[in-house]
Amino acid sequence: MPRLGQAADAAEQQIDTALRSLPQIGEQITEYEPVTAPVASPVRRAVDALGLKAQSAAGDCWFVKYYYPEARRRLSFDAVVEASDKAGRLQVAPACIDAAADTGVIAYEWLGDGWDWARLDALSSPQAQMAQFELRRAIHAGPSYPIERNIFAEIQTFDQATREAGVPRPNDLDWMIDEIAAVAEPLDAACTARKPAHGDGVSSNVMIHTSGALRLVDFDVAGNDDPAHDLASMLVEICPFKEQVSEAVALWSGAPDPELFAKCMLYGIADDLRWGLWGLTMFAESALSGVEFFKYAQWRLLRARANLHDRDFETWRRSFG
Repeated sequence: MPRLGQAADAAEQQIDTALRSLPQIGEQITEYEPVTAPVASPVRRAVDALGLKAQSAAGDCWFVKYYYPEARRRLSFDAVVEASDKAGRLQVAPACIDAAADTGVIAYEWLGDGWDWARLDALSSPQAQMAQFELRRAIHAGPSYPIERNIFAEIQTFDQATREAGVPRPNDLDWMIDEIAAVAEPLDAACTARKPAHGDGVSSNVMIHTSGALRLVDFDVAGNDDPAHDLASMLVEICPFKEQVSEAVALWSGAPDPELFAKCMLYGIADDLRWGLWGLTMFAESALSGVEFFKYAQWRLLRARANLHDRDFETWRRSFG
């Protein structure tokens, strides 16, 4: 493990400074080691921050996220810390221990032996779906978050960012954005109550224990939102086909729920567009040149395109006027 105060290069010196800036535990940390590597394909993981295992001389350990500059620019840092803290107190996520906004670091409880990032296969069974439902429902029932989330506004933000960056865009991208933008107002009107939500269902945002227990991590896009979008962000990750989405919605609701199914399909398209546009933006902005952001973007946009062309799309849209 690299030891603080013995940086071998400028990058290690930046990490030293960031770890020391943590007001509660910074002076306790004596050494650290990177425990993540950024990858966008086949799974999106650790592309916003470097994950570190920090340790004290007494053997105490923490997981520290050290955000990359391009991620910090698009992050509401204080909101992420507050959402993480509230989720930790609900015991649906690792406890948030410490944070320093100036250097972009957040320290969390180190989960320890038996815990690892979940993979898609481990999250797809009905039992794992129910376990994740419980975590998300607990957040929905918990204290509100400091920001409001709007997936359609995020699509517009990243759409503009890709234009400004001059990124190659699919010929039908404007059409896809216009089609899903048309359902924004009806979906908003159909939302009876906005609730705190995690909002990013990628499998790497779930930690799994050998016992089968789950915890959610990475509250970077968390905010008060339509709970149906939170559910959709999860299902778009674990359900490759609409029939599986329908089955999962029935599991969530306790019975077939055509209206919620239609919401999840529409929000799933919006989620794919949002993250596809994000991938194109990161392809232009990120210093992580070895990460396949462009490939990730094309995959998300491909699925959005397929669902927009689905024969049932008009039925889903007409469900909400």
